Amino acid sequence: KQESIENESEFFKAVGLGKTKRMLLKKIKIKVKIEVKSATEWSVTEKAIFNNTENHKLDQPQEFNSALGKTKQIKSFIENEVIDGHPVLKTVVTLIEPAGFLGKLKAGDEMVFKSWVDKDGFLHGWQSFGEVSCHRVFKNKKGGEAKQEEDQDDVENIKLMKEVQSAKDD
Repeated sequence: KQESIENESEFFKAVGLGKTKRMLLKKIKIKVKIEVKSATEWSVTEKAIFNNTENHKLDQPQEFNSALGKTKQIKSFIENEVIDGHPVLKTVVTLIEPAGFLGKLKAGDEMVFKSWVDKDGFLHGWQSFGEVSCHRVFKNKKGGEAKQEEDQDDVENIKLMKEVQSAKDD
């Protein structure tokens, strides 16, 4: 579950989200589940925006339909970059058909994502578009979060995402 984020509003502005959409998206509680299948394959389930599972392969171009729209992604470990003893995964995302609510993104635009786990087991996600970046931190679920609270978050996220998609640009 997302624990914290830095520079989210500036990042959202850079990709073309108006004030109303930024305010709604800031309320969404992103949850990510990662299942490692092998040293070069894993699946990521994102619950909040697109509510899907993607199967990823290291060093192979892949196409996905996600919250960003239709994208081509290449994931690789950054040579000689290690944080707290963990390698850093870099994802280069090329937009093929950007999601309609992302007003400034166009086909061919690139975003760069970096992911790593810190010494305390928190997953970090850094993302950039142009000169603007934001940094998310996700806490590791230890089984303490109540199912009822989790279900309530899911319902609220679905409602908020519908509002984002239908909100007028401002």
